[in-house]
Amino acid sequence: MLLPSRITQEIAALLQQCTEARGFLSNVGSDVRIGAYSGDYTEAPALFIVPGRQSAEPRYANHKVVRREYELRAFVSVNDHATLQDYEVIDLVILDVRQCLQKPWAALREIVEQVIYVGDQPGYRESGGVIVGASIQVAVVYDIDLTLPETT
Repeated sequence: MLLPSRITQEIAALLQQCTEARGFLSNVGSDVRIGAYSGDYTEAPALFIVPGRQSAEPRYANHKVVRREYELRAFVSVNDHATLQDYEVIDLVILDVRQCLQKPWAALREIVEQVIYVGDQPGYRESGGVIVGASIQVAVVYDIDLTLPETT
């Protein structure tokens, strides 16, 4: 398996830990999908991982340092958090994802040098809707060896 694909799978495995059973109140890790852009309101809570742009710079000899961006689209139903205002639910989703990404996840830490929290964009419900959430941007930095095809 190519290293970028392995990294994406490990990010998904890490974010699947973002559930109520593990103390994350938004429960967005209960349904994690890779490459999905949107879902139906009945699928909430959910988290979609959208792998994005990659850039690389020379490091030394046959090595390059790669930075890959990811968009994490996390959403929940406000009906599941009836005692909170929409902005509070959104802040909860963002906090849960950030804290989950900070967890020590050995399989991911072995293959990436750094996970960077880039930023987030709140998503409020539309008129009559029940879904709120956030688009959370992260980046990972890792090393590739150009002589090993599986790392590129």
